Order: sequence, then structure tokens, then C-alpha cells
Amino acid sequence: METLNLDSNVVNKKPSGIQGTPPDSTSNLASKVPQKNPRKTPPNNIFKRIVHVPQAVAEWFSSLTPSRKILATVIICASILGIGGLAAYAIILSEPGEGELSIPKRITATVQKYSPLSDITLPQPSAPRDTENPINGELYTKAEFDEISSRYPIAVMIENHTEARPQYGYNSADLVFEALVEGGITRTMAIFWGKEADAIGPVRSARQCYLEWLMPFDALYMHIGYASSDDPKVDAGGNIYRYKIKSLDRGGTFWRSSQRYAPHNAFTSTDLLYEKAGTYGYSGSPDTIEGWSFKRDASLEQRGAQTTATLVFFERLRNGGVYDVTWKYDRDSNSYLRFNNTTPYMDAGTDSQVYAKNVIIQRVETISTYDDKAHMIVTTIGNGTAIILRDGAVINGTWQKDSLTKRTRYFDTSGDEIVFNRGITWIEAVPVDQGTVSIES
Repeated sequence: METLNLDSNVVNKKPSGIQGTPPDSTSNLASKVPQKNPRKTPPNNIFKRIVHVPQAVAEWFSSLTPSRKILATVIICASILGIGGLAAYAIILSEPGEGELSIPKRITATVQKYSPLSDITLPQPSAPRDTENPINGELYTKAEFDEISSRYPIAVMIENHTEARPQYGYNSADLVFEALVEGGITRTMAIFWGKEADAIGPVRSARQCYLEWLMPFDALYMHIGYASSDDPKVDAGGNIYRYKIKSLDRGGTFWRSSQRYAPHNAFTSTDLLYEKAGTYGYSGSPDTIEGWSFKRDASLEQRGAQTTATLVFFERLRNGGVYDVTWKYDRDSNSYLRFNNTTPYMDAGTDSQVYAKNVIIQRVETISTYDDKAHMIVTTIGNGTAIILRDGAVINGTWQKDSLTKRTRYFDTSGDEIVFNRGITWIEAVPVDQGTVSIES
């Protein structure tokens, strides 16, 4: 039997062969038929009004006079911009729950992510070079100078025979002394402290005047042999021990080159000498080293013109001028270039011409011992006249060395101590009676 429900228009049939109570017809229908929400469905009249708003606005706008159309346009645009600005403020500049204006975290993170400075690592500032080497005035960082001053300076005898040229090491030295030895030939002693040199030489024997010059520096002394005499003024061998000089005339402190003939083939280096100094118990550093006064180079406008100084150490035996020295001023580099006679004097270690930032021409008393070796006695302690070449200028003055352990100091004609340029200085000990000095500027 079938029952027709007129209210729901649904036909319910009772299936045959199934036992039990059929589901309630009313609840079953309610679960299958979608229910309308009257609050979400606007009445037909409101919907129609909304649809016709643009049309009504257009009709209203077309009915206005031209001047009112302009005014209406301005008002509408201002309203739109005002509403857009408020929306932008709410979205971009405000953060929920904060009572004051702040930049949102999402914007800050984006700026940091794409900022070109975010991937830049700023370099650490370099340590200042404000610590002065008392020997030649060159500037070092404190760490560099701590390393330098933890060891002794090194003084090396370098010969100047024509067979010894070109020599090695001059342009790496702090200070160089040159004086007359035998046969009208000069010899040099270079002091190393601020720089290293891979090769120095050829190395030759000691002379008394060089001992007196090295004593203020408490230097390790590299030489091969020495002058001996009953006269203590020339007895370098005996005085090395009397003065307790740290001699490195020992085994393993030099090597001989197969490309030169003996005795002009002995060479050494700063690394080798420091290594052997430790082996022979010469570890340590000087207590103090007397410093000169130093300054920066003069500016180009303040420098002098071309200056040439020619030195003859022994007029009676000039050897064809091969041991005469000429220093020529180079204005651009503010340095003096060395020539022997007219030939450029080279440093084979740096493959460059020997140069100096200051040249001191020290006039000294020099006499011969008239022994079998014709050794020379050079007066280093006392005082005398001097000529200083610096910044292209020629400065007349005096020199003074008060004792064996005191450094030689130089003064102008007013009695003021000379202030030197920073860098390598050559001291030329030219005999007063037997040598000559000619300067052109």
C-alpha cells in the first residue's frame, strides 16, 4: 500500500521483505532538502536597487551642468583617494595591537634581505705605522717593530774591490758606512735591522774604525778575518774581543759562490746570520739604540735642484778613478743615486741602482800605519766638519762622537742637530788631508 505525502511531494514506499521500523519520514526529508538562510538572501527590491546604482549615477551625472560635472568629479576623486589612503595606512603602516606608528616587521625583513649593504663585510682598519726605527727613521706598526726589536741589528763587512761588484744587500740596509782601507780602496759596513736580505756580500775582513761605528748599535758583527797589529788603533782582531763584540766570524755563517773567484765570493744572509747567532748564544736584543731626529721628505716644490757630489778618498792613489764615488740627486724620488766614477753602482740583490735618502760626507783624520799591510788609522771619536746632502740641498755642518758607545751626531752651522729624511743613509768618511769633495748644484 502506498501513502502520498502531499506537503512534501515525496512518495514513501515500504519495501517488502525488510523487517524493522522505517525511518521517520519527516526527519528523513529534513536531512535531504537544503534549507534556505533568510538572512543571506537579500529581498528582491534591495538587490534590484544595487544593480541599478551605476545606471542611476550615470543618469544623474549626465544631467549636471558642465561646471557641476567638474566639481562632482573632484569630490569623487578626493573621496576615493581618501578611502585608499586610509586603507594603505591600515595595511602598510599599522600593526595590530600597537598604539604608535611603526614599520611592520615584514617590510623591515624585506628591506634587510635585499639591501646591497647586507652582504658587505667592512675591512678591519690597518694598524698605524707610527713606531720609528731609531737607526734610519722608517716607520713600522707596533707589532712589526716589536718583532724587529726582539733581535740584534746585524753589521756586515762588504768589500768594494772591482772584482766584488756588483755587491748584494745595500738597498736592504738601514745604514751604510764607507771608509778608506788599503791601496786606495774603500770598504763598507752595512747595518741591517728593519729589513731582510737574501744575499749580502761579498763579505771581507774587519777594520778598527768599523768596530767603533758599530758599537752604539750593539750589533752582531759578520766579517771574515780582521786586521792585526801591535797598535790598538788598528788591531781590529784584538779589539773585537776587548770590546766583547758579538762576532759571527765562525763556521756556517756564509757560503762561497762558484761564479766568482776567492776571496770575492763569500756571501751571507740575514736569515742565516740570525740562525747562527742563536747557535752561538747571541740571542737577545739591544737595551737601547740612540736615535736621530727624522722627518718626512720635503714636498716637490721645496726640493732643491740637481746636485752632484764627487768624492775622492785617496788623491795619491786613485786607481784610475774606479774607487771615486759620485752621488747624483734625483728630484722626483728625492734620493741620491750612486756611481763609481761614471758607472752606476748596482745592488745585484734588488737589481737596482744603489741609492740613499741622505748622504753624510764626514771629513775624518786618516793616517797610514806604514806596516806591512799599509793599514789606515781613521779617527771616528771626536769632532770635525761634515756636509749633509738632503732634499736636494747642501747643508754645511759638523759631526761629533763622544765615546766608543755613543752614536755620531750631526749639526748645522747654527748648532742645531740635523733632522734627516726617513730611509737609508750613507756615511762617507772622506780623509781630510788625502781626499777631496766636489759639489755641483
